[in-house]
Amino acid sequence: MTWRVRSEEGLDSIYAAFFSVERDRRRKARLIMRLQSAYPLDDGLSASQRNGRKVRLHTLLKAAYEGRTIKA
Repeated sequence: MTWRVRSEEGLDSIYAAFFSVERDRRRKARLIMRLQSAYPLDDGLSASQRNGRKVRLHTLLKAAYEGRTIKA
């Protein structure tokens, strides 16, 4: 996941966050989302990140809940 943040000086920064999502084994209607890492992208987006398709967070969470992958 990437997002832009504008500083007080008006400069844009791009941040990347990587996480995993899985179903909770004890409670059926719950997902567990664990943040793996997050950091600023000083050099901007890579070619694969620029060409990547957008996916709604709801779509990602629903696929994780259903135990399936996202079709590219």
